[in-house]
Amino acid sequence: MDLINAGDAAAGFAAFGQLPAWFFEVVFKGGVGLVSAGQTAQTTLYLEPGVYVIECYVKTGGKFHGLFGMAKQLVVTQATTDAAPPKASLQMTLSREGGLAIEGKLRPGLQTIAVHFQDQGPHEHFLGHDVHLVRLTDNSDVASLEAWMDWSSPTGMETPAPEGVFMGGAQEMPAGSTAYITAQLRPGRYAFIAEVPAPSSKGMLYTFQIPEGKRAAR
Repeated sequence: MDLINAGDAAAGFAAFGQLPAWFFEVVFKGGVGLVSAGQTAQTTLYLEPGVYVIECYVKTGGKFHGLFGMAKQLVVTQATTDAAPPKASLQMTLSREGGLAIEGKLRPGLQTIAVHFQDQGPHEHFLGHDVHLVRLTDNSDVASLEAWMDWSSPTGMETPAPEGVFMGGAQEMPAGSTAYITAQLRPGRYAFIAEVPAPSSKGMLYTFQIPEGKRAAR
């Protein structure tokens, strides 16, 4: 990352290619997504028994937060809760070809969105696609938000985040996986956005307005 921050992106990306072989066998299994300070988020997903790592890859001073201790091992045992998946109020599909597609109406109140990863694969920044929910404010600039979502830019994922409230989401998962985002949607302006370079060009940026009352979003 130091090379990228210094303006030598080619050398920086080449250095990532020299990571140990085991790194390229890591499977990204999802997570809760970006959450602003003071907020709580809920994402439900299925984890098979095994060893996992939870990490934060937001940056401060050009360094990932995982380097500051924001990483923790998680062991999932063979025991099961037999819990059923949440009941979704609408469906979302993510894919490289179709971008972000929503089936159903976004309405005020507590919503559970089933996020289906139709496919998966690395984008220009070596990672796959995911989705995050952001409540936009009067001072939010969507173009700044879009640029910030690319970690491979020196200013991408760097604190402080652009104006807005991150409410969680569904981190990168393998093709065929489903995660469930549960969030309270109050009247206001929102965006679903993927953490990929230029998400709008890939159909992975969707802004919407939750109106007062029980009407659907527009």
